[in-house]
Amino acid sequence: MKSMLTLIALGASLTLTLPTMAGTGHSHDDEPAPTAVKAGFINGEVKRLYKEQGKIALKPEMGMQGMSMVYRVKDASLLDQVKVGDNVRYMLEKVGRDLAVTKLEIVK
Repeated sequence: MKSMLTLIALGASLTLTLPTMAGTGHSHDDEPAPTAVKAGFINGEVKRLYKEQGKIALKPEMGMQGMSMVYRVKDASLLDQVKVGDNVRYMLEKVGRDLAVTKLEIVK
């Protein structure tokens, strides 16, 4: 019974002190928020082209097996360089809420 009361008291004291500890430390309030996040090259396959909308459906080689994702392309001329079924390397850039293909290369 005594050990049970000790655990309850310890839990209550941590609950009361953690919120005050969370406020101390380095603040990022004065730093600007990033507008774009870049990732490395991803290998995949072109599943579909949406030239009118400036989009491409790509199936990544690893990770989400069996799934293809539709992305905007930053430059519509990238869509003229590939065809459905091509194995490609592509780079995504997150701008705002959307991901866009910024680089697209055929893998030989």
